[in-house]
Amino acid sequence: FDAENSPHSYGRAQRAAVYFTTGDAAKASQCGGRKIIAHLVNDQGNGGRGFFQAIKSEWGSAASRAYFEWHRDRGTRGDFRFGSVQIVEVGKSVEVANLLCQQGSRGGSKGPPVRYAAIEKSLHTLGRYAAEVGATLHMPWSSRGGSGLDWDKMRPLVQAMSKSSGVSVYVYR
Repeated sequence: FDAENSPHSYGRAQRAAVYFTTGDAAKASQCGGRKIIAHLVNDQGNGGRGFFQAIKSEWGSAASRAYFEWHRDRGTRGDFRFGSVQIVEVGKSVEVANLLCQQGSRGGSKGPPVRYAAIEKSLHTLGRYAAEVGATLHMPWSSRGGSGLDWDKMRPLVQAMSKSSGVSVYVYR
C-alpha cells in the first residue's frame, strides 16, 4: 500500500480509540467488520516461531508465503525497506499487514532488533489504509519473538496513529 499516492482524505473526524483486551491477536476476535492484523516482521526473510506461526495456524500460509516472496523479490520493486507495509488478504474480511520494522531477529550489541522509526512510518501508512477500507486494526501487546518490543515506546505511536487516522485499534494481551 502506498499512502503517499492515495487520493483519499484522512482528516475526517471519526471515533477511534486504542482498546486493550484479552485474547489472541491472530484470531482478531474483537468487533465485527473488516479487520487488519498488524504483524511486525524482520528484514531477513525468516518468519520465526511466535506471532508469525500463530497467524499461519489461524489463517493459513498466504501471509507467510507473501512475506517470503516480498523478501526474495525485494530488489525488483524496491518496496522492501524499513517502514514498508505489505497487505495480504487471508480471509473474506481479514487481512494481515506485514510491517517491516525489525533489523534482524535477535538483539545484540546494537540493541533489540525493533526499529521504532520504522514502526511509526509503517503505522502511519497502515492507519491511512485502514481508514480508506473501513477496517479496524488488531495487534499483540507483546512480541512473541526476540524483537525487544517495549510497549512504553509503542503505545504513543499506536495512539497517535489511531487519532490521526480515525481507526480503532485492538491490542491483545
